[in-house]
Parts: sequence; C-alpha cells; structure tokens
Amino acid sequence: MEKAIFISSDRDLKFIREGFSRIYYGNEFCQNRIPSLDSLAGACDIAVEKRMKFTFVTPFVTDKGISQLRALFSFLTKNMEGLEIVANDWGVIEVLKGEFSFNNIALGRLLVKQRRCPRIISLKKKMPGGSCSIFKCAQADSLIFSKYLLEEKISRIEIDNLLQGIVRQAPVIPASLYTPFAYISTTRFCPSSCLPGHKRRIQDGQGCGSACRDYFLRLRNKLIPGEILLKGNTYFVKNDKLP
Repeated sequence: MEKAIFISSDRDLKFIREGFSRIYYGNEFCQNRIPSLDSLAGACDIAVEKRMKFTFVTPFVTDKGISQLRALFSFLTKNMEGLEIVANDWGVIEVLKGEFSFNNIALGRLLVKQRRCPRIISLKKKMPGGSCSIFKCAQADSLIFSKYLLEEKISRIEIDNLLQGIVRQAPVIPASLYTPFAYISTTRFCPSSCLPGHKRRIQDGQGCGSACRDYFLRLRNKLIPGEILLKGNTYFVKNDKLP
C-alpha cells in the first residue's frame, strides 16, 4: 500500500514528513486555486529532493482554467519523471491525451460518482437485506464505466471514505482512498462573504482572496450525524474510520 500526503498550497509543504511516499499537489475543486508555475516547480523540487513520487491534482475548469493548466502541463511533462495527474474534468483529460500524449491519468473524485450524502447513514437500519450496498458502490466500478476507463487508459480512480462504507465488487481499476475528510458536494459559487475580511460573495473568481486557505465553517443539521465542514466552495465530512 502506498501512502500519499495531499498539499494544496506551497506554504503547506512544510507538513511533509516521513511515512509518505507520494505528494499530491494542487486543488480539486476551484480553478482559482490552481498553483502558479513557480509554486508547482517548488513542489516538484521538494518531491525530487525527498525522493517522493509526484501527483498533480487539477479541478474542474472553464476556458480560463484550461489555459492556466496548459502551461503547467507543458512544464510537468518535460521535467517530472513518473508524473501522474488527477483530472476532475473530462475536458482536461482530452487536453492531456490529445495535446500532450499523456496517459498516466487518475479519475478524480468529481468524476468517479459515489453516493456521498451524509444522510444515507441514517437509512441503513431502515433498508431491507443487503439493499444498502447500492449506496456503497462507485459508478466508476460499473462494468460499462470500467470498460470505458480501460479503453481510455485511465490508470486509477479516486474514491472517498463514505460514512456508510465502501463496496468494490470485482474492481478492474485500482483506487486511492481519501481520508479522513470525505468530499460531499461542490459548486462554482464560493460563500466567502461571511468570512472575516471578505465583504462580498465570490463567483467565477471575481474578488477572490483565497479565504479558504485560512478559514472553514462548521455546519450542523439534525438529519446529519456529526458536522459538515465548508471550505471554500466545497462541503466535507470527517470520517477517520477506515473500511
């Protein structure tokens, strides 16, 4: 088993420690957090210095984001041996395969399609027999989806540690498990207006001050066990119990 540490900002590179053999670097959910070329190059240097494998993580994007990623892909494909890229946008996959002839691609959490709603956990005792298992599967593990991913030479899928558990029946593609924070949902709207020092709502990058680097919100609802964490434009739930 390989252990990776996810770093989304160059200022967090200091948290890299022994016990991890791979660096995940980038952002899955917001094109405003795509790293600069200098930041990415610095992360690559640390990976080489520490002899760690390197995975670049990319979000879903607009045309603006695609333009930013093209420059980074050009740098990475020329300078990083053994590079892997996580894609959360089908257009990004098309660019990687078509323009860069790059095939070491992992399908990101936004495209794998799991049933992530935390309320599902409250239904487990109300459902007959093993019918709850349908909520533990990823659509990417279905026969038709798996066949397509193999044809596209997708090397791996990224999955969340669901509260209701995980079932992978005869999987044909390896998977990486994210823990302890499981992604629930995301949007292009960022409600950072309610955070200290930010006076207006942010949409499509207008006025973005990257408040999500410093703040997150804790949300509670009687229908959901525990708490929901809102960081930037994305909701998470904590689940540190491994399947």
